[in-house]
Amino acid sequence: MDRLDALKAFLAVERCGGFAPAARELGMSTSAMSRHVQGLEAWFGVQLFRRTTRKISLTSEGERHLAQVQRIVSEIETLEAAVRGIGTHPSGEVRVTAPKFFAQRFLGTMFSDFQNAYPDVKLRLYLIDRVVNLVEEGFDLALRIGHLEDSDLIGRRIATIRTCLVAAPDYIARRGLPKTIDDLQNHDCIVDLTPSHGSRWPLKDGRGRRQVEVPGRFSANDGEMVWQMTLNGQGISLLPDFFVTEDINAGRLVPLLSEFSGEEVGVYVVYVREPHRSAALQALIDWFTDQFNFGQQDG
Repeated sequence: MDRLDALKAFLAVERCGGFAPAARELGMSTSAMSRHVQGLEAWFGVQLFRRTTRKISLTSEGERHLAQVQRIVSEIETLEAAVRGIGTHPSGEVRVTAPKFFAQRFLGTMFSDFQNAYPDVKLRLYLIDRVVNLVEEGFDLALRIGHLEDSDLIGRRIATIRTCLVAAPDYIARRGLPKTIDDLQNHDCIVDLTPSHGSRWPLKDGRGRRQVEVPGRFSANDGEMVWQMTLNGQGISLLPDFFVTEDINAGRLVPLLSEFSGEEVGVYVVYVREPHRSAALQALIDWFTDQFNFGQQDG
């Protein structure tokens, strides 16, 4: 018998006035609730409830033990919360992984603001472009971009990003503007090898979606290198809109084939499904949800 569960069962039966409503409150069967109370009575060596076909009520021994059991359960729950950090000031260590390209461009200010807001939380950030196994590799949270695979993890979508075709003005001056998707075959394309599509760019217009195989004169498994080569006038690239909006507004990059749009992908915070999370981890999850402000946020 789990004695804490038995103590909680005793309090629930007294509070709800019966085994069935107490079982519903605690999410267990009525028979399991009855076994908990019977086991507690055997442990105490006294009868705690009078049971009739119409009602259930505390015996004098049950009334005598009630306040003490309430105090014990309350103290244990307070201790559990303190150990887990639930309901307390966020503190302790949180290990986070994020894609390098995304983190270097976007997360520095966010993490700085979070550290200012929660000075007792120690963040350990690892920039890793592959999909990390959170449990096996000891991470608390991952930031992921793209379509999540089904798993036992929780993925909270915090934003939506889109990809767009861009090139530098000096590249366009040399090579001209592509007028159709098929024209990309006659241009220098810069390919980011990190996304799963690689050199098969997913593009869509009013007629539907196409996978366009582009010639990759230069390719790299690092998004920032692709961005820098694009700025340097080396070709056309397909980059996330949040990453190039500032460059487009400043005239450093030019959007191309605006009737076509790239794929829409979600930005997610991903974490392990568990009954209790530390206050520090919950604070970081909530912080990301509140702070992301680009694209379409989906909660």
